[in-house]
Amino acid sequence: MSKRVIILITIVAWALGCAYTAYDYGASRLELPYEDEYALHWGFQLLMFAIFRFPFWFVGLLAVVSAEVVMLRPAPGKLK
Repeated sequence: MSKRVIILITIVAWALGCAYTAYDYGASRLELPYEDEYALHWGFQLLMFAIFRFPFWFVGLLAVVSAEVVMLRPAPGKLK
């Protein structure tokens, strides 16, 4: 497989994992009793996910893709 295909597979797997985590985060928070009505909406829970959890997911994606780019770089003496 080429480097682009491997990175594309990584990004798709990351997006699926991130989407599932966002759903799980929102669903688990909607089950809790809140006095505030706004906290019982999906939009608010997704906003909280985007603020508190998504940055960690994004940094993880950058770290994995950076490692893939370095590890899949051809050796200095090899031709492409």
